[in-house]
Amino acid sequence: MITRKGITLGEGAPIICVPVVAEKKEEILAQIKALSESGFSMIEWRADYFDQLKDPDAVRALLDEARPFLSKTLLLFTIRTKAQGGQAELGEKLIANLEALAAGHTAVDLVDMEYLEFQRPDKHIRRLKKQDCIIIASHHDFSKTPDPDILKKLVAHMYADGSDIAKIAVMPESKADVLKILELTNAVHCEWPDKLFVSMSMGGIGSISRICGEVFGSCITFGSVNKASAPGQIEAGKLTQILDVIHESLEK
Repeated sequence: MITRKGITLGEGAPIICVPVVAEKKEEILAQIKALSESGFSMIEWRADYFDQLKDPDAVRALLDEARPFLSKTLLLFTIRTKAQGGQAELGEKLIANLEALAAGHTAVDLVDMEYLEFQRPDKHIRRLKKQDCIIIASHHDFSKTPDPDILKKLVAHMYADGSDIAKIAVMPESKADVLKILELTNAVHCEWPDKLFVSMSMGGIGSISRICGEVFGSCITFGSVNKASAPGQIEAGKLTQILDVIHESLEK
């Protein structure tokens, strides 16, 4: 478990994280403020949508202005590259520097780093962990569901390199692929019970994976409010109700 701002990851129902995917600074800040005031526990700023992402000073200035809205809300900083389904087309060095900037900023609680997009992910994780920040090592495949054994080995490397949380998101081609991810999640939880894991099978048929994390061992799920950041995300209000029902059933 990891506790920050009174919010505990890895205990009870998965934390719902709501994405902000706006392009303009004013809209990004307005959404962060509104989502925080609505009581959501975690917000993901998908910085790859930000129209000034290549300017570190602009990123820092936005985080400075966002900080007062986040006293009781976790902020996850994410740059999703085009290679993994996002918008960013930046070099590794710039991405690494922007993630280090975010990791060291007091507005940011978690940084998502795309594990396989770095030549030396272990080195980058060590750099980020020098800051007071939770590191998510992630991998996204928007075309298929790779072999679960391969994914499990990838997760093992993520943990060995020092990530606080490992995240796997894949696209199913069948219902059987969805079952593979649930089985992977359970296997990771059983083998590394003290580690935190996030998993999802994307798209419509994968939506079941977004609601059963408490059963299988996924500690964060992503729900949409203004605009979804990935296929299959469930509207956050409905997702809250579903997770509450499952949690209450498990408590009986």
